[in-house]
Amino acid sequence: MDWGAAFVVLAIAVFAAAYVALPILQREGALVTDLARERSALLARREQVLDTLAELEFDYSVGKVEEAHYLRRRQALLREGATILQRLDALEARRQQAARIGGEPPRGAAAAAPRTPDDPLEAMLAARRRQREAKAAGFCPQCGAPVLEGDRFCPRCGSPLT
Repeated sequence: MDWGAAFVVLAIAVFAAAYVALPILQREGALVTDLARERSALLARREQVLDTLAELEFDYSVGKVEEAHYLRRRQALLREGATILQRLDALEARRQQAARIGGEPPRGAAAAAPRTPDDPLEAMLAARRRQREAKAAGFCPQCGAPVLEGDRFCPRCGSPLT
């Protein structure tokens, strides 16, 4: 390997490292509070409980699980789900109390202010979607998605339109 190639590889490595390190050095990452971290963990566990409950219901409906086991496990999952919901409610009350004191902005205020450069783009996409839905000329015979007058193919399933 000659010196020129080594220099190019080194330059690319330096630029890649700088690109990765720049947000960290500028501290652009969102600060996550303990309340937000706990809420996220509770929401994830709630989803796990709901998925497990749905699987248990399905297994029982197809006869893979005995009724006694099904009832015991369902009761345990319902109790755990209720506990998680109670903890989420308590956490929401703590978050609102912290917002009143001034510790954390209320959720509605954070959503109202544009925070990223993608927000104008998202607004344009939402306006375009509303515009497309307003001009719908019919529905796809295959999947039922709304289609425009000029569409030759369904935007959802791709089937040809006549």
